[in-house]
Amino acid sequence: MRDAGHEVQEIRATGGFARSELWPQMLSDVLRTPADFPAAAQGSALGAALMGMNAPGLADSLSHASDLVRIDEVPSP
Repeated sequence: MRDAGHEVQEIRATGGFARSELWPQMLSDVLRTPADFPAAAQGSALGAALMGMNAPGLADSLSHASDLVRIDEVPSP
């Protein structure tokens, strides 16, 4: 993303690998930036639900989505 000229403000990752002690640190090391890991591992399901609500206009925008997620871990490279 940075090489394409985009500013990366935050990286969040979810899923089963996030429960590991090794993989969150490895992701942060490889990306050379802190990565946020939510307390709940079902981030994809929440994202899909919010996208589904946004499409027919049931949600005003997706900008508030990050406020719904509690960050549990932020490993640094």
